[in-house]
Amino acid sequence: MGWPIAWLRQGLVLLVLLTLAWFTYVYFFQVPYAGFDFSNGQIIYVFVPTSDSSLQVGDELVQVGDVTWEDFAADVWLTFFNDVEPGQTVPIWVQRNGEITLVPWLFPGFTQTELLSRLLGAWWLCYAFWLIGAFTYLFIRPKDTRWLLLIAFNFLTALWLVVGSGPSHWHTSGSALILKVTVWLCLPVYLHLHWNFPTPLKKLPASLFWALYALGFGLALLELFQWLPPNLHLTGFLLAIGGSLLLLTAHVIAQPEQWASIRFLLIALVMVMLPIIVVSILGLFGGDLRFMTLALLGLPLIPTAYVYAIYRHQFGRLEIRANRLITLYLYLILLSSVVLIFGVVLSRLFSLSSMSILVALIAAVIAALITTVKFSAFERFVEKRILGIALPPTSLLENYASQIATTLDETGLVQLLQNQVLPSLLVRQSVIIYWGPEHRMSILLMYGVDKAELPSTADLPVLRSQAGLFRLPTVAGQSPEPCAWARLVLPLNLSNNFTGLWLLGRRDPDDVYVQKEIPTLQALAAQTAVALTNILQAENLHKLYQANIDRHERERNHLALELHDSILNQLALLAIYVDEESVAPQFFQVFEELTTQFRQTIRGLRPAMLTYGLQAALDELADQLAERVAGKVDIQFQVAPGNTRYPVNVEQHVFRIVQQATENALEHAKARTLCISGDLTPELIHLIVADDGVGFPAGVHLDFATLLANQHFGLVGMHERAALIGAEMTLDSVLDQGTHVTIRWCAPKQD
Repeated sequence: MGWPIAWLRQGLVLLVLLTLAWFTYVYFFQVPYAGFDFSNGQIIYVFVPTSDSSLQVGDELVQVGDVTWEDFAADVWLTFFNDVEPGQTVPIWVQRNGEITLVPWLFPGFTQTELLSRLLGAWWLCYAFWLIGAFTYLFIRPKDTRWLLLIAFNFLTALWLVVGSGPSHWHTSGSALILKVTVWLCLPVYLHLHWNFPTPLKKLPASLFWALYALGFGLALLELFQWLPPNLHLTGFLLAIGGSLLLLTAHVIAQPEQWASIRFLLIALVMVMLPIIVVSILGLFGGDLRFMTLALLGLPLIPTAYVYAIYRHQFGRLEIRANRLITLYLYLILLSSVVLIFGVVLSRLFSLSSMSILVALIAAVIAALITTVKFSAFERFVEKRILGIALPPTSLLENYASQIATTLDETGLVQLLQNQVLPSLLVRQSVIIYWGPEHRMSILLMYGVDKAELPSTADLPVLRSQAGLFRLPTVAGQSPEPCAWARLVLPLNLSNNFTGLWLLGRRDPDDVYVQKEIPTLQALAAQTAVALTNILQAENLHKLYQANIDRHERERNHLALELHDSILNQLALLAIYVDEESVAPQFFQVFEELTTQFRQTIRGLRPAMLTYGLQAALDELADQLAERVAGKVDIQFQVAPGNTRYPVNVEQHVFRIVQQATENALEHAKARTLCISGDLTPELIHLIVADDGVGFPAGVHLDFATLLANQHFGLVGMHERAALIGAEMTLDSVLDQGTHVTIRWCAPKQD
């Protein structure tokens, strides 16, 4: 049953087009070329040379030939100049200055001036509305109530435009009747559309809308029999327009979240009215009202605004072109308004003819087309303030790229996204899913989303298939999609390898991600994929480095034991078996120096006092430092004696951290005082190595990433050793006031 309805709709689209074409033909070939034009009985244009005894602009028609104006206004089938040939004289009675005047009017027939006036009329605007309606029918989805209303809105508007722009004034081919019927049909459609634009105000009983349509169709039927007052349809038109504006105001009050869509429509209405107002004002000062036709060039912006406001997120790549066309259109409207003002001013100052002004206006429009390549600032203003496209700052990509280069852990990346990137994009919901090398899914970022709203592994294929496309909200009766809150899904790919997904949800002000923004967002996603890969590699290197530290420590211990238990013992036996009388006197001196060097090497590889505990080893370290500096630096050791023992690896790494801190103080800090202090308790190791040396410059971050980036490998090694045993190490420094290195290790709690 679906195909007959589809054929009927397509036939209706074609029928509307044929109707528009027919009344366009009527306007140019059947409406009489009488040498003048009128509106509501008043002469508005005279196209042939006139005199005081001829027709004049402003005359009120009383009778044309045998047809009085009263009869003409009351009967839509009456026409003027029936069977009149060019060159015949037709008596016309007009009211001028309060008196009835007879004008013997010589019927001119076709003239180029009148043809040009018709060509410059508003008849062509009907095709703009028809095109928007046909575009909606063919390309816009879903086919819901708004879809039908938008098509009806455009087609009905096209009909009253084509008959109301000229033929209906002359009652030719029933055009006046078509105009009145169309206006009454517009009344329910306009009100129903604006009740649902951009989203329904509230759910109303269907019977209420049926009653509204019955009223409109009933009044249209009465017009067919001419049972209504002649000008009542004007009241219906005002009700349709005024009611639409009131409903838009109601949307602003009741649905402030829809302000972005309504704002664009209101701005479009203002832009359409601007040139009309300008021309009307200029008409009061002697401007040529034929320029009113050019002022109507902005009228197609209205149906465009409706379609754009409701369906812009469905345009895909067409949205970029639509944005550019809208911006260009607005630019031309503003420029034409300005040119109109200057054109009329120039004509008054230099007595230029109307045709000269028209030529100047056309030249100005052509110049505007050429200058559009330089209107980037205007385009950015329109996109941000009118179209509501909140593009990220132009420096966001560069700043993000520079900051992730030094972000070597997931925590830093998450903070960067939450504190800078997402707020800059006005995003309030976001999730980043990382697909690990073992094909295991992990959640890297969860921002403004509950755990219950997170996707599962089974949801990933569906989400990947929608990557790069705006996801529409789930409508009633439709099965929910995975992560229905997400409006945009971006893939995280590196060298064509899938590494994860970035889901973006609620966003200020209207939850819309326009097509022009998606390439920028995709670039951010690509940078995030690179950052995640770098973090993974950094973590792998981190683990490898820590493993190397442990391995080197074990090798040092093993080598120290080998040197102590084997080499030193062998040297001791060698000294026993040497005959003092058979060797040179220098032998024992060299032998003693060699033994001392071996002992110092063993002490460097593994302090012997660690066998007796951390406190004893640190005490020995302080003594060795004092002996080494020989009074040049004041070495202080303020750790209370104790016999507390800790795991072997903890004692080794804490000792190495303190050892490296003291070496840094003596070799680089130019310290005058060096103090090792703290507490060694069964539950806690708390040690501080403080010096009064040169310190670090203000503003230098002393975290792991910064130290590694600046090649402070000694300090990096201290951080790594602390991480290996689960300790916390901090660096505090002030320029020219010294550095404090603090180590805290807490004993694990026993179950």
